Amino acid sequence: MKTTLFAVSLAVLPAFASAQEVSVEETDLPPGLSALELARSKACVPAMADIEALNRELAPLSARAVRLQELDQAIALEDSSGVAPFDGTDEVEQAVRAWFVRDAELAASWAQSSDSTLLGTRRQARAEVRTRLRSELEVLTDRGQTRVQEAEDVRKAAAHCTGAIFVRGAVVEACAGVDSQLCRAAGVREPGAFRFVDAAEDIWNVEELRPWTDPGPLRFTPDGALGGSRTAAQARRGNIQVGVALSPMIRERSGVSAEQAAEFDANLDSLGFTFDHPRFVMAPALEIQLGVGEPIGGETHYMVHFGDLTDPANQVVWNVPAAGTGPIQAAFPAGVGALALLQQGQTLHLTAVALSEDTGDGVQADVIYSVPVTSVNQGRAVAAVLSYMASGQLAKDLARLVPPTADGG
Repeated sequence: MKTTLFAVSLAVLPAFASAQEVSVEETDLPPGLSALELARSKACVPAMADIEALNRELAPLSARAVRLQELDQAIALEDSSGVAPFDGTDEVEQAVRAWFVRDAELAASWAQSSDSTLLGTRRQARAEVRTRLRSELEVLTDRGQTRVQEAEDVRKAAAHCTGAIFVRGAVVEACAGVDSQLCRAAGVREPGAFRFVDAAEDIWNVEELRPWTDPGPLRFTPDGALGGSRTAAQARRGNIQVGVALSPMIRERSGVSAEQAAEFDANLDSLGFTFDHPRFVMAPALEIQLGVGEPIGGETHYMVHFGDLTDPANQVVWNVPAAGTGPIQAAFPAGVGALALLQQGQTLHLTAVALSEDTGDGVQADVIYSVPVTSVNQGRAVAAVLSYMASGQLAKDLARLVPPTADGG
């Protein structure tokens, strides 16, 4: 049994297609960066304080949910040692305690008599107490989700604060009369949960690169979803973050149209990949996650691309308008050209550009900033994922995890 009190969904935004040639002019420090980061640091003080207050409000619900899951697991294992003592003032906990006592009595009686009806009685009692636990958990989860939905404005206000680097002086100034974890951290120069710089422009000097990860086989994740068989890399410059991954996009055939299923199959045929599962379709896919906020220097679009943008039709793999909507994520089947360049170790970049209107002479693109994704371990990791898909081993592992039914469905 598992629960999620709340989950944040990020909209998948449509791509902006352009085959126009562009000229590129790049600047080092994005214009407007200092002002934007000073404003972010100040605005995040009340936003993070509100998030803390919301988390304190939700903490009892979360603790209760964890306890209910622990009780359910104890019943499944027929072992109360990890959850005892039981709360004598809690009706649900007392019901679980009574079940353990009664189940032990029934087990002892069955050991003496071998009466098969006792086994049915035990199964029924177990099902009843677990149903009660799950019903309680559903009510609890609904309460948590409702409260989070009511506080949607709080979450939105803090969307650009989580994991951000702050300007210490701006935070200290905004913290007058505010007691929060962020304010306490800004008052001491010690490592902690928050990171600070002394000047806003220093934020742009913070660069982080995480190399492409080694892929593993397809598996179930702890929350029951299919995972593994992917490689991913991350890059950060200042408070701009980009993550790129290559993984199989697996969809139920019943959930896509016949035309879409045919496109999936034709794509695999063109790649020479072996995939045969009656229930699913699959395509090698790119996943992109952007941690961006308000436009820094007049950018109109974000592009993820290879090369220098002199040939956008062949270099750009994905782009989206810079709408200032915060975190963005997307997943889409990767083209043959993109897969080849990835396997060759060609570096991907996130680039923010300001596109002019096409007046007949083409589109002018001014680069506001560009963040490269490291190519360390890229070629080897990508080749391993593609080989796993192409060889048919992915399909075999999927059939083992989700076996086809007797009728092939």
